[in-house]
Amino acid sequence: MSPVLLISMAAAAAPPAPTHDQIAQVNWGPPTFHEHQLLGNVPVAQATIDGVACFRGQARVQPSPDQLLAVVTDIASTKTWSSAGIVDGRVLWSSEAGDRLHYFQVLDVPDWTLAANRYWFLSGKVERLSDGVRMRWTRLENSAAYPELAQIRVQRPRAVEPPVNVGSWTFRIVPDGTEVDYVICTDFGGSMPDLLKNAASRTALPGTIGDVVAEALRR
Repeated sequence: MSPVLLISMAAAAAPPAPTHDQIAQVNWGPPTFHEHQLLGNVPVAQATIDGVACFRGQARVQPSPDQLLAVVTDIASTKTWSSAGIVDGRVLWSSEAGDRLHYFQVLDVPDWTLAANRYWFLSGKVERLSDGVRMRWTRLENSAAYPELAQIRVQRPRAVEPPVNVGSWTFRIVPDGTEVDYVICTDFGGSMPDLLKNAASRTALPGTIGDVVAEALRR
């Protein structure tokens, strides 16, 4: 999520993006629990890596890892099932094996938030695990090579590209189904106080997981 799909308003000066190695080694804080209609009680933990807020949500679900992976890599369909406000998104390039992809998404932020729309260009990598599958992403640094960037800037001149967008979906086989592990580290720009930003991110994260699971079940 891509996506992902959280509005995380942070300070104007963006710190360096966390690496996946840093995320794997971080000590997550105690989780808060959020009730979700489909998923039940979802634990959401928070950590800060070099000034960037990171969030982690987990759930046990019935769709298989491959069914869930098919949803999160089907970028073009996200606008049809995401409740986060994704209005556009496409894969720009994928490797022959399908394990690497460049893609973008556009988020339409509600007017009442007084915040600009967001868009992101990401580089994703799919990794097969011994007990499942993982998709990781980072910000695509050479996005200017794609004409879609210029099109977005013309069509949405006030939209903002987040300076930090790193995360992952991990789907592991467990005895009662699949364990979903969703991590997102963001600095989306803007001036919302950290307290409100973090509260909004914690609340939105279960919905992002729920959207993916619901679409996998529908398929």
